[in-house]
Amino acid sequence: MARQTPLYTVHKSLGATFREYGEWELPETFTGISSEYQTVRNQVGLMDLSFRGKIRLAGPERTQFLHGMVTQDIKGIREGFGAYALMTDPKAHILADMKVYNLGDWFLLDVEPELKNKVITTLDKYLLVEATLTDISDQYGLLSLQGPKSETLLRTLLSEPMIPVEEYQHLRSKLAGMEIIVIRTGYTGEVGFELLVPQEQIKEVWDVLMLQDSVTPIGMEVLDILRLEAGIPRYGIDMDENNLPLEVGVEKQAISYTKGCYIGQEVIARMKYRGHANRFLMGLKFQGEKVPQKKDRIRKEDKEIGWITSAVFSPGFKSALGMGYIHREYAQPGNFVSVETAQGPLEGEIVALPFYKSSS
Repeated sequence: MARQTPLYTVHKSLGATFREYGEWELPETFTGISSEYQTVRNQVGLMDLSFRGKIRLAGPERTQFLHGMVTQDIKGIREGFGAYALMTDPKAHILADMKVYNLGDWFLLDVEPELKNKVITTLDKYLLVEATLTDISDQYGLLSLQGPKSETLLRTLLSEPMIPVEEYQHLRSKLAGMEIIVIRTGYTGEVGFELLVPQEQIKEVWDVLMLQDSVTPIGMEVLDILRLEAGIPRYGIDMDENNLPLEVGVEKQAISYTKGCYIGQEVIARMKYRGHANRFLMGLKFQGEKVPQKKDRIRKEDKEIGWITSAVFSPGFKSALGMGYIHREYAQPGNFVSVETAQGPLEGEIVALPFYKSSS
């Protein structure tokens, strides 16, 4: 039986339609794709991300340990800040991605739900120092506010006038008397925040947010459209253990070349300074409403040059958009390609990611 977040009955009462995503039954839509999309682009969308994996890493040697396990400079993350990181194997294949937050005396690792056990098992295998790993996924709910009016909204609701201004920056605050952690993070192309809330208070916080005029609940289908428009690859869909970091386009966000050794570091450095990636994750824009499927082949004339990883129909662009791996020889924006779909060939243009970035 599929798992449900603590807000399942609330979502159901709001008329949500549900779909299974991995082991979770999650709201797919509430008011419809077009209206939810426009809400995030113009107002504030409220999303329930409580299904995500949350891992606590504590202990006196936690920083040194994690620093040697991921691609990011963990020692450089000050309290109240965070970063995006990859965990790679000795051959630099991507085992997992994560958001890492320094909460002072512990790190919060925020991961895709299907990666949680894998991350814990992998870290635990190397855990020979004074540090402890704890799965706290069921102790905290996670809500997301995304949209141009989300910052103004939060300023009116939080007890403290301060608000995080840098991506991954976070602080402790109170909302309607309830203690929460507010995190600045965006994956929609708009200003965005996440609220880490003790699970027993998640419904109260949701209810307070839903009372605000500018707020509308958003389902997973629109979140995926917005994620793709923002050019953000998702593990298990756009990248997995077959991929190397330099192929995926997250090098700038995830990799430190000055931090020293970590698992996979030598291969990544060698590829950066002496070699190259053979393929790159690129954006593809199509004409019309036909949406290609994952694994559909990308061709240039008679040559197969790549494949689709994910694709959606965008209400904003009024066309299908996709991401896919393309051989480096052809991975230049402006190149026109053809995708083999079940309904026949679909013409598309290679574009640089992201598709969308808010002017604000």
